[in-house]
Amino acid sequence: VETTEGDVGENLAKFYAMKTPGKCLGIRRLANNGGSYGPRGGSQASLVSCDDPSALWTFSPETGEISSTMFSEGEVCMTTGWPFLQAGAFDTSEVHIEGRGHNSGLTLVVLNESKDDASFVVKSGNGIGSSPLLKASIPAHSIQTFVIH
Repeated sequence: VETTEGDVGENLAKFYAMKTPGKCLGIRRLANNGGSYGPRGGSQASLVSCDDPSALWTFSPETGEISSTMFSEGEVCMTTGWPFLQAGAFDTSEVHIEGRGHNSGLTLVVLNESKDDASFVVKSGNGIGSSPLLKASIPAHSIQTFVIH
């Protein structure tokens, strides 16, 4: 970690990769633009060239917080992978549901830990150019199960 003082007295930091010379921790937009909250709702931390503007982070010695102002939408904090919206998908195409006369195909369990409702879209494959399998919303502090045929 290297820290310097920025133009307005803020502490700036770069996090150097020890085993990858010339690489630092940077921030990237997610392919889905960050989920239901846009870029402020999630971004990808990845190794980038140390000259990349996204490799420059702001550090607050008072609070211990590390953040980035890389996105025009506003400042984002560096976190350690505690997403508020989590999901697990299960292939249940071989499972016969008694009384329904058909197989279910895909079962999706979604958990929203946030204090806010969230909207999401589920696509098949890599999601690029494919039609949505499901568009839904989930209330705050809830778990939902979806069966997609």
